[in-house]
Amino acid sequence: MNRVTEIILLTFILVIGLLLIFKSPIWSPIDEGAHFAYIETIVREKRLPILKKDYISWQVLSIDEKKYPQKTETDPKKVGLGGCVYEAFQPPLYYLAAAPIFLLGGENYYTKIGLLRFFGFLQYLVVLYLVYKIFKKFNLSSYLFFILALLPGFLLRSITISNAITEILIWTFIFYFMATRMADEDGAKKILILATLTGLAILTKITSVFLIPAILLWLTITKRKFKPLYGLFVIIPLLMLSPWLYWNWQNYHSLTPNKLAIEMQTPVIDPKGELGGAYILKNLDQIFHYGFVFAQEQGVLLAKSQMMRVTETLFVLLFILVAIYALIKTIKVAISTIKKRQILPEEKCFLLSSLFFLSNLAALFWIAITWAMPPTRHLYPTLAALFIVLKMFLDDYVKKGKIRIVYFILILTVVLSNLVIIANLFSM
Repeated sequence: MNRVTEIILLTFILVIGLLLIFKSPIWSPIDEGAHFAYIETIVREKRLPILKKDYISWQVLSIDEKKYPQKTETDPKKVGLGGCVYEAFQPPLYYLAAAPIFLLGGENYYTKIGLLRFFGFLQYLVVLYLVYKIFKKFNLSSYLFFILALLPGFLLRSITISNAITEILIWTFIFYFMATRMADEDGAKKILILATLTGLAILTKITSVFLIPAILLWLTITKRKFKPLYGLFVIIPLLMLSPWLYWNWQNYHSLTPNKLAIEMQTPVIDPKGELGGAYILKNLDQIFHYGFVFAQEQGVLLAKSQMMRVTETLFVLLFILVAIYALIKTIKVAISTIKKRQILPEEKCFLLSSLFFLSNLAALFWIAITWAMPPTRHLYPTLAALFIVLKMFLDDYVKKGKIRIVYFILILTVVLSNLVIIANLFSM
């Protein structure tokens, strides 16, 4: 990627990012108000929020009712699930990091929201830098980087006030660390750093525990042995999580409040009791819609635009093919690696990418089944790994002369999709 192309891409990203920060309707991104209320409770109460005890402030409710700065007369306790801080079951790392940003906003809540969204956008830019470094190390196509950087749903999720972008950042940094620093040797210092990063990921999203088997499998396969030192991937995260687990036990008599959160949210998510494991397995295609390319909030545009419906469907079909390819080839590469005395750098790269992606996919299915919903957005933490697997899939099944045509079509599609979204924002 030459300097002119880099400048054009960065400018396009900055323009779209800033437009999303200032033009996306407040609280329209999924659960944004509840995530904001989590941060607000930390600042206001000097403690973590508690499910069924803490409710959103009048300011948050007034903004939702489009009355701010006037004080609403609505009692948040009568609003239902939307009136309580229902994201209080989440681990606290992102919210503690965001609390100083909240304070910087002064008394004006619109300023606070803008700063917190910008905080997410800055993390997104760091993610892109790390992905760029990974792609450059493995001589991957700059076209792939273009596509990843401009996925409309990924962009919107990055400016949304939530722990999603911090989870993506930590997962990406772990992937970068393993791909660039642990390919040759895995000394005690590197294992300690990696275990600590894993602990930070779990302190951001509990589903990051799915990272541990992926990391251990990659280390064991590539190093051909399991070291007692790898036990740090259990010990370190547990030590880091212990204050939060103790807090949960004190307030919920449980190590996590997930069960209570599911009981609270299920009547809203699944009022007819139609979802769950059987439904998910029968409707696999729906798991990946409204989130893989476009955010769920942008789904309204899919109903209006034939182009966007076709785009989402084509990306979903491509994704399913890549997922099947990743599973089959991972098994083949793992078996051949164990049999051989030496593993090639490209095999290490593929194994790392595939195991990360498959662990993220496992987390997605776990959430889909236990929470009775298809949250495609939870695939974003391993976008870098997914796109590396995509590249290998295209290399294996598309003729060399036609790969650039595929890349060009995908780039044109995501650029046009962003332009449609920008036009929609200005028509609001």
